[in-house]
Amino acid sequence: MAWQQRLSFLPGALKGMGVRANYSFTTSRATFPSAPGERTDHPTLQRTAPNNWNFDVTYDKKGVSARMGLTHNDG
Repeated sequence: MAWQQRLSFLPGALKGMGVRANYSFTTSRATFPSAPGERTDHPTLQRTAPNNWNFDVTYDKKGVSARMGLTHNDG
């Protein structure tokens, strides 16, 4: 899911400000061919984080474009 909002109601130079946020949820698991004596569990894939989100403050005005953000991964 994602959301982006330009804060054009702000006065003067602040009119170029905006915010942006997104969130994603991922689930994974590996399944192995079944054979006698082989692995039967279903582990999650490595380096897969279930919850990820970003939040950015943005600025775009008169040739200036800037972003500052915060990112989170459940790891």
